Amino acid sequence: MITGDKNIFKEGTSARERFLLQQAQVDDLRAIYWGLDSLAIPSAKGFDVVTAQDPVWRGLVARRAARKAGAKLQIQIHTDLFSPEVASWARWIALHGVLPYADTIRVVSEKAKRQLLERGVTAPISVLPIFVDTEKARAAPAADKSSFTQFSKIILVVARLEPEKEVGTAIRIMQKVLAAEPKAGMLIAGSGSKLEALRRLARDLSIEKNVIFLGFKDDLYGLYKIADCLLVTSRFESFGASIVEALAAGCPVVAPDVGVAKEAGANVVERAALAAEAVRVLQNNERGELRLSLLTKEAWAQQWKNTL
Repeated sequence: MITGDKNIFKEGTSARERFLLQQAQVDDLRAIYWGLDSLAIPSAKGFDVVTAQDPVWRGLVARRAARKAGAKLQIQIHTDLFSPEVASWARWIALHGVLPYADTIRVVSEKAKRQLLERGVTAPISVLPIFVDTEKARAAPAADKSSFTQFSKIILVVARLEPEKEVGTAIRIMQKVLAAEPKAGMLIAGSGSKLEALRRLARDLSIEKNVIFLGFKDDLYGLYKIADCLLVTSRFESFGASIVEALAAGCPVVAPDVGVAKEAGANVVERAALAAEAVRVLQNNERGELRLSLLTKEAWAQQWKNTL
């Protein structure tokens, strides 16, 4: 497995738990981190399948590793490859340099499968969303709220602090929310390259006391339990695990029409209406309810094996 997710190697993370679940389904599963800072092609000698967790650079690396080892090639697509936000050169690499050489493809939504079929991709395509432990979300205890007693209402943002997640938009929405709910607070769980720029934005808007950056948090279930709303501002999502987790934990979600937001049970509105919808949810004390039926851990693990 060629991955760009270093959390696979960190004990206690959801990525690690998911990897161990996958590992239990086969005789031997090894994960290798590959980034543009480590350009070597890993050896796949002795392996039956090489699987890559993206269809661009890691897909190219996996293609070469599989060819050298005489192994089968699986390509995973966890994002919306055909979003306007994805660079045209990246899409070209995927469609012409990687996917034509795949023996199997795994995507996380029916929409992604349709997109590939419409563009003439011929490899067998399996649809398997990212595993979300909804039972764990429902059973998790609430996080310690004592550090946030200054807030009457809490809006939670869970996102990498990168441009495509539009966390700056969430902070600007918070300024509008405060006009109606002056004692509300925003907790931002995530890390990334835009942290300092986002801190600066909160200061420039004079709402830095109402916006708290928590850094990366792998265990989010407790936070969902104390939040009055999860706000999603991403430009695109192929699935949207945080949306599913929040709703399973009873936290309402306000989001544009991205990923599974609509079918999962989020309050889906146009982007221009996100602030007003967030205020409405806060003032009505709404709770979230997950409307999706998802696989159990055991069934998901078997389906994952089947995608190979």
